[in-house]
Amino acid sequence: MKPRHLAARAAAFGIVVFAAVSGGVAWSQNADEDWARFSQAGVQAYGSNQIETALENLEAAMKIADANFAEDDPRLLGSLLNLTPVYSSLDRFDEAVVLAERAVGLHTKFGGPENPNLTVSLPMLGAIYRDLGQFDEAATTLGQASDLMDLVMGEFHPRALTVREEFAIALFRAGRLDDAVAMFELILPMWEQSLGPNHIRSAMSFTAYAGLLRDVGREDDAAAAEIKVIEIRQAWDVR
Repeated sequence: MKPRHLAARAAAFGIVVFAAVSGGVAWSQNADEDWARFSQAGVQAYGSNQIETALENLEAAMKIADANFAEDDPRLLGSLLNLTPVYSSLDRFDEAVVLAERAVGLHTKFGGPENPNLTVSLPMLGAIYRDLGQFDEAATTLGQASDLMDLVMGEFHPRALTVREEFAIALFRAGRLDDAVAMFELILPMWEQSLGPNHIRSAMSFTAYAGLLRDVGREDDAAAAEIKVIEIRQAWDVR
């Protein structure tokens, strides 16, 4: 990364401060245009599952952002959030976690602990901790994300409920079995209130809930949850 005073000068004149050609990616002399071009190409490639193309373009965008944009520039945060899932999809979790922690830190620094943008970066960071096997950290981070999602979106919003469910699973992976089961027992009726009775999304939650119940030895309750899954799928004619 270039010294900040050079990056600031580069940003002022719209000129990148690194090599004109790198790794087969051609640069122009305008940081703003290059960042937008590489970011758009990378996001489109990732959406089409062209991971290597996404990686090349989003790493280029990240270099531009680091060299030219201030910490509070949305384009820097955008690059962090765009590149992180690409690293995760390639199992490059050690690199992904650095970017995600940085995004959370910047969101907190420039918006405080209730910054709505943390509803994106915190769940992302929690998922990476989970993938790294750092289950205590995952549970803590996803718990924070769940609380913030409730505050920003409302506790019955589907995204908020999804993160709460990820929190419950992280609790289970961290060995807090009773807490995980209790969280699922809170979530299940909330899905019904959010989406209506017997919504197909609830079948996913009942499936996970049944697995937890079996792991804690509640076989009869697990069987009842699995019957509920069958009933929902039959109602939706899902095989």
